[in-house]
Amino acid sequence: MSTMLLISHEVRDYDAWKPRFDADRPALDAAGFTLAFVGQDSVNPNIVHAGFHVPSASAAHAFLEDPGVMEAMAAAGVISEVDARIVETA
Repeated sequence: MSTMLLISHEVRDYDAWKPRFDADRPALDAAGFTLAFVGQDSVNPNIVHAGFHVPSASAAHAFLEDPGVMEAMAAAGVISEVDARIVETA
């Protein structure tokens, strides 16, 4: 089994958000998160979907509960609630 973190949220402007996301990748890598995909919604291109392989559900929870993470997301242009799902895959 492995664990994935799936995140969806709306951003003000995808083209402005994406470089900020890419700049934060080293911190995600250091936490043991491996990007599986990032993409735009087919109807609203400012809705972003991302999936990460994560070391554990507890690591995903810790990431989501870190106030610095939410501050960084807001600074990058996230304008909606973050829909996050932790999934155990077979």
